Amino acid sequence: IPAAIAREDFFKRNEAEDARIDEKIKELEKTGLENKELRKALRESIIEEFQEEIEKRRIEILKEIKREEKIEEQIEEKASIEPRRLEVEQEPQLGRAKKAISLSIPTKKVLDKVVEGDKINFEAMAEMSDGTKVNVTALARWQVLGQIGRMEGPGIFVAELAPAVAEFGESSGSVIATWQDPESREALLGKSPIFKVEAKVIEPSLRDG
Repeated sequence: IPAAIAREDFFKRNEAEDARIDEKIKELEKTGLENKELRKALRESIIEEFQEEIEKRRIEILKEIKREEKIEEQIEEKASIEPRRLEVEQEPQLGRAKKAISLSIPTKKVLDKVVEGDKINFEAMAEMSDGTKVNVTALARWQVLGQIGRMEGPGIFVAELAPAVAEFGESSGSVIATWQDPESREALLGKSPIFKVEAKVIEPSLRDG
């Protein structure tokens, strides 16, 4: 086995698992079991451990579902909170004959594979009553719901798992923007779909050992 491979984490994990199984076999042999009976007892023991692992994973999945439900609740709460009032000199020239009816925050990146360190640019687009759209990215208030990252600037999201969830390797969250129409004074909210951020895995370099 090349030294570089022997140093890899997966190889060390496999060695540790082999050693653990060998130890379990020795313990079963001490009870007088051998051949077919020993193999059956070992198999049942491994199945039991596997079921325990499945139960742990099920609990993690339930926690993830609750986190996503909490994020949805936070989004609904934000929709009822008036965002900061805009300064008159910063307001876009929207005109008196039209008003904003909705706010969306599109992005060109597909949110089905987001990894720590990824930088995603969102835009806040206000749809007007006459069908036109106005870019209010710089005027919107941006927030991240969930422990998945931070806003580096208007519409600029940086994926970054918080220490509390990093041990799970992934977490779910959402990006939201709030903006107030200067004509109607109506507070609008735009939200991204709930998406997952995965921990960044650094691939080890293979060198001849």
